[in-house]
Amino acid sequence: MRKFLNFFSFLTILLFCTNGSAQNSHSFCDSVIKSMTKYLNQGRTDSAARIADIHMNQPDFSGDTKFWYYRGIAYKELFKKHERGVAKSGYREKAAQSYQNALELNGDSALLKDIKKDIKYLAATYHNDAVRFLKEDKESIAQSIYLDDKYLGLMSQIDENFNEKESEIDFLKSLGLIYSKMFDKEGDSHDLEYYDLAKSCYQKVLTLDSTQKSVRYNLVVLETNLKTKSENLLIEESGKKDQTILSLNAVKQLAEARLMESQLQEDAKRKELIVLKNEEMLNKLIGRAGQERKDAVAAAESRKKNIIIYSVGGGLLLVIVFAGFIFRSLRVARKQKNIIEIQKNEVSRQKDIADSQRVIAEELREVAEKQKYIAEEKQKNITDSIRYAKRIQDALLKEEAHISTHLPEHLVLFMPKDIVSGDFYWGSEKHEFWYVAVVDCTGHGVPGAVLSMLGISFLNDIVATEQLLPPAEVLNRLRDKVVRELGQTGNTGGNKDGMDISLVRLNLKTNELQWAGANSSLTLIRNEQLEEVKADKQPIGYYPESRPFTNHQIQLQKGDILYIYSDGYADQYGGPKGKKLMRKNFKAELLKIRHQPMTAQKAYLNQFYDTWKGNTEQVDDVCVIGVRV
Repeated sequence: MRKFLNFFSFLTILLFCTNGSAQNSHSFCDSVIKSMTKYLNQGRTDSAARIADIHMNQPDFSGDTKFWYYRGIAYKELFKKHERGVAKSGYREKAAQSYQNALELNGDSALLKDIKKDIKYLAATYHNDAVRFLKEDKESIAQSIYLDDKYLGLMSQIDENFNEKESEIDFLKSLGLIYSKMFDKEGDSHDLEYYDLAKSCYQKVLTLDSTQKSVRYNLVVLETNLKTKSENLLIEESGKKDQTILSLNAVKQLAEARLMESQLQEDAKRKELIVLKNEEMLNKLIGRAGQERKDAVAAAESRKKNIIIYSVGGGLLLVIVFAGFIFRSLRVARKQKNIIEIQKNEVSRQKDIADSQRVIAEELREVAEKQKYIAEEKQKNITDSIRYAKRIQDALLKEEAHISTHLPEHLVLFMPKDIVSGDFYWGSEKHEFWYVAVVDCTGHGVPGAVLSMLGISFLNDIVATEQLLPPAEVLNRLRDKVVRELGQTGNTGGNKDGMDISLVRLNLKTNELQWAGANSSLTLIRNEQLEEVKADKQPIGYYPESRPFTNHQIQLQKGDILYIYSDGYADQYGGPKGKKLMRKNFKAELLKIRHQPMTAQKAYLNQFYDTWKGNTEQVDDVCVIGVRV
């Protein structure tokens, strides 16, 4: 039934468009846009998109800003519903193109703000997907580059102040790091491809901004990695060649030894045949001499025969021994020559390796110097930023001279642990009343300083009301602001920052004192006695059992001295045993100096703290305020 109604609606619109006159074209466009709006309100975004696609090529709609705006809404909602997270979403492409058409027409200035807002949303989705797809594989990197181009194109269209150059630099830096990782991880077949891609990214960044020191450093590391891989490859190939040469030398030596042995055996056989032939000829001559001479010369012939045999045998033995000696000498000489050649080659190879290592060491030293320079620059920038933060914090703090114009005789001892402080003192006048507070924020240094500046701003806002608020109510409102503005819920892993505070409201005419404290008490010295007014044991911040703060009222007498302070003074390690000073000992020192003027008390507390601390590091910020009535 719904499909039939949709078809009937489309048919009616088409017939009206065909038969309508020129003077009714405007009302027809309005009716189509109303139909699209109705479907969008009903959540039927697919129907609204189909109507828009039917009429988008008609002249009456091509120049209508509202038509393209609502078509963009339809495809934006389809993208959010069906293709969120898809890199090349057709719905998102159509939505972006529709909004761009509406922006170029600019026929309805009332829609301009909404059009830019929706384009900015689509640009943000392109940027988020570009970051998400920036992974270590080719396909995802190509998608990331495509998405980032889309993001830059949309943002440059809607925002004249958009820094396209800075965004492109950030993306190229990230892309260069990905290619560098792939170069380090891939095998030899892909090394140079990823090296060239990474180098290209870094060089493009330097072309856009030559002051990018981190990119110069990354480029040096990339070149160093390339040289290291090349050296390792050369060393490996050199080792293989050396092994091949050794194997060929061994085969050559074995062949020469067998050839020498064969020649010696042939020489021995030839000499033996010569001896045998000579012996045979001698026997024939003796036979011809006659029998008569046989007996006479038998003994002589026998001796002669023996002498010949012994001579020949001895000569043959000497030849064999001499040949063996020569063969052994030649073999030893060849072995020594081969060993010397191997040693010479090894010395040459070691020299080449040493030269390569020396070059690498020099390059690494240059890299180390660059890293040191970068670290020093970063440290200087951080220190400069912290010093500038101190200027901001000092501007927010009430100067002691400002407090002195309202309070009677007093002291302000303020010693931050770092350049900026998590402790702060605060003062504000209202009619004849004067508020004074000492506040200890969570942490110290930069984190504590940020929280302290928030605390000063919150206190100024609270007392700026028309009402004259008691200290307890000021603390209640301050806690509500901290919990609300810092989003504290008490959940695991949530924000747990807070403050401890001691807040005084003094009537400068009647000396009536009202006071409230959060984990920070008030010390009062009266008639040689020291009294402590206990604070509520709960912080300014989220607390599971929070309750309203208690307001204390005290009528001060002439000569009374009141002190408010953070825990930094009493928590300082030092003394002969390197232990904490503790609150008890700190109060004892206050009681000891009660008769001294407040300026002298400040000097004494400063000197005592330095003596107690000695060479020990300061552990926390210190803030002490004292007032004598």
